[in-house]
Amino acid sequence: FITFITEEEKNIYQVFSTYNIIPEDYYINTEFKDDSEFLEFVNTIKARSNYDFGVEVNEHDQILTLSSCTPGGAQRVVLHAKKLVAKN
Repeated sequence: FITFITEEEKNIYQVFSTYNIIPEDYYINTEFKDDSEFLEFVNTIKARSNYDFGVEVNEHDQILTLSSCTPGGAQRVVLHAKKLVAKN
């Protein structure tokens, strides 16, 4: 789980995918033409994961994506999590 706190609210996210990948833009996509395209994206990033977290993600979920470089910058370390809770 990830806790993300801003001045306005506290958000809790549940990790559902983490992996290393060569630099690309697909995993940071934020615009989808419809729910079907979003779910295809979710299925792709879940399939990339090094672990099966057993977390269901649907078309209504909001996703947090974190990305960093491996030493030397040859790959990206990527983590995706779905929003569970927002509290003021």
